[in-house]
Amino acid sequence: MIRWVSAIVLAVACLLVPATVRAHGVVEQVVDMLVQVQGDRLRVRVHVPAAVVPDAKLPYLEDGTLNTAAIDEPLRILAAHIARNLDIQQADEGLGAPTAIATVNADRKSIDVDLTYPIHAGTAGISARLNAFQAIGQPVRTNARFQPSPEREYRVSVAGAPVRVLFDPDAFETVQQFIGRGLQAVFDGGDHLLFLIGLVLAVRRARTAASLFAAMMVGHAVAVVSSSLWPATAAAWLPVLGMVGASTIVMAALQNIIGARLEWIGPLAIAFSVLNGLTFGNTLVVAQQFAGSHREVALLTFLVVVMAGQLWWAALMWATRTWADGLGVPGRIVTVVASALLAHNAVHRVVDRGHAIAQTGSFGAEHALELLALGWVSVVALVVGIEALRHRRIHDRPDQLTDAVQA
Repeated sequence: MIRWVSAIVLAVACLLVPATVRAHGVVEQVVDMLVQVQGDRLRVRVHVPAAVVPDAKLPYLEDGTLNTAAIDEPLRILAAHIARNLDIQQADEGLGAPTAIATVNADRKSIDVDLTYPIHAGTAGISARLNAFQAIGQPVRTNARFQPSPEREYRVSVAGAPVRVLFDPDAFETVQQFIGRGLQAVFDGGDHLLFLIGLVLAVRRARTAASLFAAMMVGHAVAVVSSSLWPATAAAWLPVLGMVGASTIVMAALQNIIGARLEWIGPLAIAFSVLNGLTFGNTLVVAQQFAGSHREVALLTFLVVVMAGQLWWAALMWATRTWADGLGVPGRIVTVVASALLAHNAVHRVVDRGHAIAQTGSFGAEHALELLALGWVSVVALVVGIEALRHRRIHDRPDQLTDAVQA
Protein backbone atom coordinates (compact mmCIF):
# COMPACT_ATOMS: atom_id res chain seq x y z
CA MET A 1 0.00 0.00 0.00
CA ILE A 2 2.92 2.37 0.70
CA ARG A 3 4.06 1.93 -2.89
CA TRP A 4 0.61 2.87 -4.17
CA VAL A 5 0.41 5.95 -1.95
CA SER A 6 3.83 7.05 -3.21
CA ALA A 7 2.68 6.57 -6.78
CA ILE A 8 -0.42 8.70 -6.17
CA VAL A 9 1.60 11.49 -4.58
CA LEU A 10 4.07 11.54 -7.49
CA ALA A 11 1.34 11.52 -10.12
CA VAL A 12 -0.58 14.36 -8.43
CA ALA A 13 2.61 16.40 -8.07
CA CYS A 14 3.47 15.88 -11.73
CA LEU A 15 0.09 17.12 -12.85
CA LEU A 16 -0.58 19.95 -10.41
CA VAL A 17 2.75 21.76 -10.75
CA PRO A 18 1.95 23.13 -14.23
CA ALA A 19 -1.44 24.38 -13.00
CA THR A 20 0.30 27.07 -10.97
CA VAL A 21 1.89 28.62 -14.06
CA ARG A 22 0.33 31.73 -15.57
CA ALA A 23 1.53 33.80 -18.52
CA HIS A 24 0.30 36.03 -21.31
CA GLY A 25 0.24 35.43 -25.03
CA VAL A 26 2.53 37.29 -27.40
CA VAL A 27 1.10 39.19 -30.38
CA GLU A 28 2.57 38.28 -33.76
CA GLN A 29 3.47 40.71 -36.51
CA VAL A 30 1.99 39.36 -39.76
CA VAL A 31 3.41 39.83 -43.26
CA ASP A 32 0.93 39.10 -46.06
CA MET A 33 2.16 38.00 -49.46
CA LEU A 34 0.38 37.31 -52.76
CA VAL A 35 2.23 35.51 -55.58
CA GLN A 36 0.49 35.41 -58.97
CA VAL A 37 1.64 33.77 -62.20
CA GLN A 38 0.56 35.85 -65.21
CA GLY A 39 1.94 34.23 -68.34
CA ASP A 40 5.65 35.06 -68.52
CA ARG A 41 5.41 37.42 -65.54
CA LEU A 42 5.38 36.75 -61.82
CA ARG A 43 3.70 39.41 -59.72
CA VAL A 44 4.42 39.52 -56.01
CA ARG A 45 2.65 41.86 -53.61
CA VAL A 46 3.96 42.06 -50.03
CA HIS A 47 2.19 43.86 -47.18
CA VAL A 48 4.82 44.60 -44.53
CA PRO A 49 4.15 46.15 -41.10
CA ALA A 50 6.70 48.87 -40.46
CA ALA A 51 7.57 47.18 -37.16
CA VAL A 52 9.24 44.24 -38.96
CA VAL A 53 11.72 46.44 -40.85
CA PRO A 54 13.31 48.47 -38.02
CA ASP A 55 16.60 48.73 -39.93
CA ALA A 56 14.93 50.60 -42.78
CA LYS A 57 15.06 53.87 -40.79
CA LEU A 58 11.61 54.93 -41.96
CA PRO A 59 10.59 58.46 -40.92
CA TYR A 60 7.79 58.73 -38.35
CA LEU A 61 5.53 61.51 -37.14
CA GLU A 62 4.91 62.26 -33.47
CA ASP A 63 1.70 60.18 -33.48
CA GLY A 64 3.67 57.03 -34.49
CA THR A 65 2.53 56.97 -38.12
CA LEU A 66 4.81 57.10 -41.15
CA ASN A 67 5.83 60.49 -42.53
CA THR A 68 4.79 60.25 -46.19
CA ALA A 69 6.43 63.58 -47.03
CA ALA A 70 9.96 62.30 -46.44
CA ILE A 71 9.77 58.60 -47.26
CA ASP A 72 10.42 58.22 -51.00
CA GLU A 73 14.11 57.32 -50.78
CA PRO A 74 13.73 54.97 -47.76
CA LEU A 75 10.90 53.21 -49.62
CA ARG A 76 13.07 52.66 -52.70
CA ILE A 77 15.81 51.13 -50.57
CA LEU A 78 13.28 49.03 -48.63
CA ALA A 79 11.73 47.61 -51.82
CA ALA A 80 15.13 46.44 -53.07
CA HIS A 81 15.92 44.98 -49.64
CA ILE A 82 12.67 42.99 -49.54
CA ALA A 83 13.29 41.66 -53.07
CA ARG A 84 16.74 40.41 -52.00
CA ASN A 85 15.34 38.79 -48.85
CA LEU A 86 12.62 36.95 -50.75
CA ASP A 87 15.23 35.57 -53.20
CA ILE A 88 12.52 34.25 -55.52
CA GLN A 89 13.71 31.40 -57.76
CA GLN A 90 12.38 29.22 -60.55
CA ALA A 91 13.86 25.73 -60.96
CA ASP A 92 16.58 26.59 -58.43
CA GLU A 93 17.73 29.59 -60.47
CA GLY A 94 17.42 33.14 -59.21
CA LEU A 95 15.13 35.43 -61.20
CA GLY A 96 16.37 38.68 -62.62
CA ALA A 97 16.03 42.01 -60.83
CA PRO A 98 12.33 42.83 -60.47
CA THR A 99 10.48 46.02 -61.13
CA ALA A 100 9.81 47.25 -57.61
CA ILE A 101 7.32 49.81 -56.36
CA ALA A 102 6.79 50.55 -52.65
CA THR A 103 4.00 52.69 -51.22
CA VAL A 104 2.70 53.56 -47.77
CA ASN A 105 -0.50 51.71 -46.89
CA ALA A 106 -3.62 53.69 -46.02
CA ASP A 107 -3.15 52.89 -42.32
CA ARG A 108 0.24 54.70 -42.44
CA LYS A 109 1.75 51.95 -40.28
CA SER A 110 2.68 49.47 -43.02
CA ILE A 111 4.23 49.29 -46.48
CA ASP A 112 2.94 47.68 -49.69
CA VAL A 113 5.64 46.44 -52.07
CA ASP A 114 4.82 45.33 -55.63
CA LEU A 115 7.45 43.23 -57.42
CA THR A 116 7.24 42.04 -61.05
CA TYR A 117 9.64 39.34 -62.35
CA PRO A 118 10.13 37.90 -65.84
CA ILE A 119 9.83 34.08 -65.68
CA HIS A 120 9.84 31.09 -68.00
CA ALA A 121 6.44 29.95 -69.22
CA GLY A 122 4.78 27.64 -66.68
CA THR A 123 4.56 27.58 -62.91
CA ALA A 124 6.91 24.73 -62.00
CA GLY A 125 9.72 25.27 -59.52
CA ILE A 126 8.79 28.70 -58.16
CA SER A 127 10.07 29.16 -54.62
CA ALA A 128 10.76 32.00 -52.19
CA ARG A 129 12.53 32.57 -48.90
CA LEU A 130 9.74 33.38 -46.44
CA ASN A 131 9.71 35.09 -43.05
CA ALA A 132 13.06 36.83 -43.44
CA PHE A 133 11.86 39.67 -41.21
CA GLN A 134 12.52 40.61 -37.60
CA ALA A 135 10.48 42.62 -35.13
CA ILE A 136 11.90 43.85 -31.83
CA GLY A 137 10.37 41.77 -29.03
CA GLN A 138 7.68 40.20 -31.24
CA PRO A 139 7.48 37.04 -33.37
CA VAL A 140 6.83 37.40 -37.08
CA ARG A 141 4.63 35.25 -39.33
CA THR A 142 4.40 35.32 -43.12
CA ASN A 143 1.12 34.30 -44.76
CA ALA A 144 1.58 33.63 -48.47
CA ARG A 145 -0.99 32.91 -51.18
CA PHE A 146 0.24 31.35 -54.40
CA GLN A 147 -2.03 31.58 -57.45
CA PRO A 148 -0.66 29.58 -60.42
CA SER A 149 -3.92 30.39 -62.23
CA PRO A 150 -7.10 32.34 -61.46
CA GLU A 151 -8.86 29.07 -60.58
CA ARG A 152 -6.23 27.71 -58.15
CA GLU A 153 -4.74 29.03 -54.95
CA TYR A 154 -2.47 27.47 -52.31
CA ARG A 155 -1.84 29.01 -48.89
CA VAL A 156 1.31 28.77 -46.81
CA SER A 157 1.89 30.18 -43.32
CA VAL A 158 5.41 30.30 -41.88
CA ALA A 159 6.63 31.44 -38.45
CA GLY A 160 10.04 31.30 -36.81
CA ALA A 161 13.28 31.10 -38.75
CA PRO A 162 13.37 31.94 -42.48
CA VAL A 163 12.65 28.96 -44.71
CA ARG A 164 12.62 28.39 -48.47
CA VAL A 165 9.21 27.26 -49.67
CA LEU A 166 8.50 25.56 -53.00
CA PHE A 167 4.97 26.75 -53.72
CA ASP A 168 3.65 23.94 -55.96
CA PRO A 169 5.90 20.84 -55.81
CA ASP A 170 5.24 17.86 -58.06
CA ALA A 171 4.49 14.38 -56.70
CA PHE A 172 8.13 13.25 -56.62
CA GLU A 173 9.25 16.39 -54.80
CA THR A 174 6.40 15.91 -52.33
CA VAL A 175 7.47 12.32 -51.61
CA GLN A 176 11.06 13.42 -51.03
CA GLN A 177 10.00 16.24 -48.75
CA PHE A 178 7.66 14.15 -46.60
CA ILE A 179 10.09 11.27 -46.25
CA GLY A 180 12.35 13.77 -44.54
CA ARG A 181 9.53 15.19 -42.41
CA GLY A 182 8.42 11.70 -41.38
CA LEU A 183 11.93 10.66 -40.38
CA GLN A 184 12.37 13.87 -38.42
CA ALA A 185 9.12 13.23 -36.55
CA VAL A 186 10.15 9.66 -35.65
CA PHE A 187 13.74 10.39 -34.64
CA ASP A 188 13.34 13.68 -32.79
CA GLY A 189 13.21 11.97 -29.38
CA GLY A 190 9.47 12.38 -28.88
CA ASP A 191 7.12 10.81 -26.37
CA HIS A 192 6.79 7.62 -28.41
CA LEU A 193 10.41 6.68 -27.73
CA LEU A 194 9.99 7.05 -23.98
CA PHE A 195 6.80 5.02 -23.99
CA LEU A 196 8.34 2.26 -26.11
CA ILE A 197 11.19 1.98 -23.61
CA GLY A 198 8.68 1.71 -20.77
CA LEU A 199 6.72 -0.91 -22.68
CA VAL A 200 9.83 -3.01 -23.34
CA LEU A 201 10.69 -2.88 -19.63
CA ALA A 202 7.22 -4.05 -18.64
CA VAL A 203 6.68 -6.92 -21.12
CA ARG A 204 8.77 -10.09 -20.97
CA ARG A 205 7.31 -12.19 -23.79
CA ALA A 206 8.13 -11.41 -27.40
CA ARG A 207 4.66 -12.41 -28.63
CA THR A 208 2.95 -10.12 -26.12
CA ALA A 209 5.28 -7.24 -27.02
CA ALA A 210 4.61 -7.75 -30.73
CA SER A 211 0.84 -7.66 -30.12
CA LEU A 212 1.11 -4.43 -28.15
CA PHE A 213 3.37 -2.85 -30.77
CA ALA A 214 0.93 -3.80 -33.52
CA ALA A 215 -2.00 -2.32 -31.58
CA MET A 216 -0.03 0.88 -31.06
CA MET A 217 0.74 1.12 -34.78
CA VAL A 218 -2.96 0.82 -35.59
CA GLY A 219 -3.79 3.49 -33.02
CA HIS A 220 -1.15 5.79 -34.48
CA ALA A 221 -2.44 5.28 -38.03
CA VAL A 222 -6.07 5.95 -37.08
CA ALA A 223 -5.11 9.09 -35.16
CA VAL A 224 -2.92 10.47 -37.96
CA VAL A 225 -5.64 9.97 -40.57
CA SER A 226 -8.27 11.46 -38.24
CA SER A 227 -6.10 14.54 -37.69
CA SER A 228 -5.78 14.97 -41.44
CA LEU A 229 -9.55 14.68 -41.94
CA TRP A 230 -10.51 16.97 -39.02
CA PRO A 231 -7.50 19.24 -38.51
CA ALA A 232 -9.29 22.04 -36.69
CA THR A 233 -10.72 19.73 -34.02
CA ALA A 234 -7.40 17.97 -33.42
CA ALA A 235 -5.46 21.26 -33.26
CA ALA A 236 -7.85 22.70 -30.67
CA TRP A 237 -7.19 19.81 -28.28
CA LEU A 238 -3.52 19.31 -29.09
CA PRO A 239 -1.97 21.21 -26.11
CA VAL A 240 -3.99 19.25 -23.56
CA LEU A 241 -3.54 15.96 -25.45
CA GLY A 242 0.22 16.47 -25.48
CA MET A 243 0.18 16.95 -21.73
CA VAL A 244 -2.00 13.88 -21.24
CA GLY A 245 0.35 11.85 -23.44
CA ALA A 246 3.37 12.87 -21.35
CA SER A 247 1.53 12.07 -18.12
CA THR A 248 0.68 8.66 -19.59
CA ILE A 249 4.41 7.94 -19.72
CA VAL A 250 4.58 8.79 -16.01
CA MET A 251 1.77 6.33 -15.35
CA ALA A 252 3.50 3.61 -17.40
CA ALA A 253 6.74 4.14 -15.47
CA LEU A 254 4.88 3.93 -12.15
CA GLN A 255 3.21 0.71 -13.27
CA ASN A 256 6.63 -0.76 -13.98
CA ILE A 257 7.93 0.28 -10.56
CA ILE A 258 4.99 -1.15 -8.60
CA GLY A 259 4.77 -4.26 -10.79
CA ALA A 260 1.27 -3.72 -12.16
CA ARG A 261 -0.41 -6.54 -14.04
CA LEU A 262 -0.25 -6.74 -17.85
CA GLU A 263 -4.01 -6.14 -18.01
CA TRP A 264 -3.35 -2.50 -17.09
CA ILE A 265 -0.47 -2.03 -19.53
CA GLY A 266 -2.41 -2.99 -22.67
CA PRO A 267 -5.18 -0.33 -22.40
CA LEU A 268 -2.60 2.28 -21.41
CA ALA A 269 -0.51 1.47 -24.49
CA ILE A 270 -3.50 1.78 -26.81
CA ALA A 271 -4.61 5.06 -25.20
CA PHE A 272 -1.12 6.47 -25.55
CA SER A 273 -0.86 5.43 -29.19
CA VAL A 274 -4.02 7.38 -30.04
CA LEU A 275 -2.93 10.47 -28.09
CA ASN A 276 0.56 10.42 -29.54
CA GLY A 277 -0.80 9.68 -33.00
CA LEU A 278 -2.77 12.93 -32.84
CA THR A 279 0.51 14.72 -32.18
CA PHE A 280 2.04 13.10 -35.28
CA GLY A 281 -1.12 14.01 -37.15
CA ASN A 282 -0.78 17.66 -36.20
CA THR A 283 2.80 17.61 -37.49
CA LEU A 284 1.46 16.30 -40.80
CA VAL A 285 -1.38 18.84 -40.95
CA VAL A 286 1.02 21.73 -40.39
CA ALA A 287 3.36 20.40 -43.10
CA GLN A 288 0.67 19.54 -45.67
CA GLN A 289 0.45 23.18 -46.72
CA PHE A 290 3.87 22.66 -48.36
CA ALA A 291 2.55 19.79 -50.51
CA GLY A 292 0.61 22.03 -52.89
CA SER A 293 -1.87 19.94 -54.85
CA HIS A 294 -0.43 16.62 -53.61
CA ARG A 295 -1.79 16.46 -50.04
CA GLU A 296 -2.87 12.81 -50.37
CA VAL A 297 0.64 11.87 -51.49
CA ALA A 298 2.03 13.72 -48.47
CA LEU A 299 -0.34 11.87 -46.10
CA LEU A 300 0.51 8.42 -47.47
CA THR A 301 4.27 9.09 -47.52
CA PHE A 302 4.33 10.51 -44.00
CA LEU A 303 2.22 7.68 -42.59
CA VAL A 304 4.34 4.91 -44.16
CA VAL A 305 7.60 6.50 -42.96
CA VAL A 306 6.29 7.03 -39.42
CA MET A 307 5.00 3.46 -39.14
CA ALA A 308 8.21 1.97 -40.52
CA GLY A 309 10.33 4.17 -38.27
CA GLN A 310 8.43 3.21 -35.13
CA LEU A 311 8.62 -0.49 -35.97
CA TRP A 312 12.38 -0.05 -36.41
CA TRP A 313 12.61 1.60 -32.98
CA ALA A 314 10.53 -1.16 -31.40
CA ALA A 315 12.73 -3.89 -32.91
CA LEU A 316 15.90 -2.09 -31.82
CA MET A 317 14.66 -1.65 -28.26
CA TRP A 318 13.56 -5.27 -28.00
CA ALA A 319 16.95 -6.44 -29.29
CA THR A 320 18.65 -4.22 -26.71
CA ARG A 321 16.42 -5.64 -24.00
CA THR A 322 17.29 -9.21 -25.06
CA TRP A 323 20.99 -8.35 -25.03
CA ALA A 324 20.73 -6.79 -21.54
CA ASP A 325 18.95 -9.87 -20.21
CA GLY A 326 21.88 -11.97 -21.35
CA LEU A 327 24.29 -9.96 -19.19
CA GLY A 328 22.84 -11.43 -16.03
CA VAL A 329 21.81 -8.08 -14.48
CA PRO A 330 18.76 -8.52 -12.20
CA GLY A 331 15.75 -7.54 -14.28
CA ARG A 332 13.89 -5.96 -11.38
CA ILE A 333 16.73 -3.54 -10.68
CA VAL A 334 16.97 -2.51 -14.34
CA THR A 335 13.21 -2.02 -14.54
CA VAL A 336 12.97 0.16 -11.43
CA VAL A 337 15.99 2.34 -12.26
CA ALA A 338 15.06 2.83 -15.92
CA SER A 339 11.41 3.50 -15.06
CA ALA A 340 12.43 6.12 -12.49
CA LEU A 341 14.48 7.90 -15.17
CA LEU A 342 11.55 7.71 -17.59
CA ALA A 343 9.20 9.19 -14.99
CA HIS A 344 11.66 12.01 -14.30
CA ASN A 345 11.94 12.88 -18.00
CA ALA A 346 8.18 12.65 -18.51
CA VAL A 347 7.53 14.93 -15.52
CA HIS A 348 9.59 17.64 -17.20
CA ARG A 349 7.57 17.21 -20.38
CA VAL A 350 4.33 17.54 -18.43
CA VAL A 351 5.57 20.74 -16.79
CA ASP A 352 6.76 22.23 -20.11
CA ARG A 353 3.42 21.53 -21.74
CA GLY A 354 1.64 22.97 -18.73
CA HIS A 355 3.58 26.18 -19.37
CA ALA A 356 2.47 26.14 -23.01
CA ILE A 357 -1.18 25.69 -22.05
CA ALA A 358 -1.05 28.38 -19.37
CA GLN A 359 0.48 30.84 -21.85
CA THR A 360 -2.84 31.03 -23.65
CA GLY A 361 -4.18 32.77 -20.57
CA SER A 362 -7.72 31.52 -21.26
CA PHE A 363 -10.24 30.32 -18.71
CA GLY A 364 -10.60 27.02 -20.56
CA ALA A 365 -6.85 26.38 -20.62
CA GLU A 366 -6.49 26.94 -16.88
CA HIS A 367 -9.39 24.64 -16.04
CA ALA A 368 -8.15 22.02 -18.50
CA LEU A 369 -5.13 21.56 -16.24
CA GLU A 370 -7.35 21.09 -13.19
CA LEU A 371 -9.59 18.61 -14.99
CA LEU A 372 -6.55 16.71 -16.24
CA ALA A 373 -5.13 16.43 -12.72
CA LEU A 374 -8.47 15.32 -11.28
CA GLY A 375 -8.93 12.82 -14.09
CA TRP A 376 -5.57 11.15 -13.50
CA VAL A 377 -6.10 11.11 -9.74
CA SER A 378 -9.40 9.32 -10.38
CA VAL A 379 -7.69 6.79 -12.64
CA VAL A 380 -4.99 6.09 -10.05
CA ALA A 381 -7.59 5.77 -7.29
CA LEU A 382 -9.58 3.31 -9.40
CA VAL A 383 -6.49 1.18 -10.06
CA VAL A 384 -5.62 1.23 -6.36
CA GLY A 385 -9.13 0.12 -5.40
CA ILE A 386 -9.24 -2.71 -7.91
CA GLU A 387 -5.77 -3.97 -6.98
CA ALA A 388 -6.57 -3.76 -3.25
CA LEU A 389 -9.80 -5.72 -3.79
CA ARG A 390 -7.94 -8.34 -5.81
CA HIS A 391 -5.29 -8.82 -3.12
CA ARG A 392 -7.97 -9.06 -0.45
CA ARG A 393 -9.75 -11.82 -2.35
CA ILE A 394 -6.48 -13.70 -2.77
CA HIS A 395 -5.73 -13.49 0.97
CA ASP A 396 -9.29 -14.41 1.95
CA ARG A 397 -9.43 -17.48 -0.30
CA PRO A 398 -7.13 -19.72 1.83
CA ASP A 399 -9.20 -18.93 4.95
CA GLN A 400 -12.37 -19.92 3.11
CA LEU A 401 -10.82 -23.22 2.04
CA THR A 402 -9.72 -23.92 5.63
CA ASP A 403 -13.21 -23.25 6.97
CA ALA A 404 -14.71 -25.56 4.35
CA VAL A 405 -12.32 -28.41 5.30
CA GLN A 406 -13.02 -28.01 9.01
CA ALA A 407 -16.75 -28.04 8.34
